[in-house]
Amino acid sequence: MKKLVAAFMACVAAGCSTAAEAPVSDPDAVQVMVLATYHMDNPGADLNNAQIDPVTTQAKQAELEAVA
Repeated sequence: MKKLVAAFMACVAAGCSTAAEAPVSDPDAVQVMVLATYHMDNPGADLNNAQIDPVTTQAKQAELEAVA
C-alpha cells in the first residue's frame, strides 16, 4: 500500500511540474468524460460500500446508449 501511495504521489508531483497548457479558444466545445470505478470483488472492506445495479439490464443499457 505504501508503494502504491508513493507511486501515486510521484505521478501527481510530475503532473504539477509540467508547463501550463494554452487556453481553449472555444470553451463551449469542451467535452468532459467522468470515469469512476469500484471494487467488483471486495468483501465490504471499502470505506463507502456502494450498492451498484448490474449494467446488463435494459434500463442501464439504455442509459449507457444515451450517454454514448
